[in-house]
Amino acid sequence: MFITSDLLEKYARKECDAAERVTVEQWLSVIDLEFEIITSPQRDGLKEEIWSNIASRTIHAKPKSQNRFLYAALTTAACVLFGIVSLHYYNSSTFASQILVNNLNGQEIKKINIGSLSFLVEPGSQCNISMDFLGEASDVKFCGAVSVISDSAKVQEFNIGTGTSGCTTVYQDKVKLQKGQTYLAMTDADYEVITATRDEIAEGLPRVFSSRLSERFKL
Repeated sequence: MFITSDLLEKYARKECDAAERVTVEQWLSVIDLEFEIITSPQRDGLKEEIWSNIASRTIHAKPKSQNRFLYAALTTAACVLFGIVSLHYYNSSTFASQILVNNLNGQEIKKINIGSLSFLVEPGSQCNISMDFLGEASDVKFCGAVSVISDSAKVQEFNIGTGTSGCTTVYQDKVKLQKGQTYLAMTDADYEVITATRDEIAEGLPRVFSSRLSERFKL
């Protein structure tokens, strides 16, 4: 049996038979309990708002008006929950847009700001940046050398790896940057990929890696 607006209206009017009532209540239970995108405080707040709204509109109303307002509240809540759940089940690539920074033949660093992150693409490099629906960088593919600087008060997370044209090396990492930190990543003929933050270099990254990063990024 499918959930339809007619069935919800019958449920609100208390005209469902036993099978229909069980179907609607199971559907409401599934929405309430299974979708973790809606946290418990949000669920409780949504319920309280819905039922407060119903009470304020129907406390002096006749029974038929109560049913009408109850139906409206149920269908509105279902639409809200469906929208939130749908958003949760779409991955970021559904909404993502991409920016390709091609500096393979360039002589100067190319800089681009995306959200609270700044990307500096070195000469002889290429970087493909995917953004989520909020406009923040979520996935970065590069070949050559790229540095990322965070200007956010909160920790910024994104995936980074090789994958643009000209790179055969397979590399993938998840980066967490705090405000003011700089993340450096470069492909290397001997070590394939070298990555570090400037803090890690200052704290004593092995010289074989720090010297290559320093030379490539002119630190």
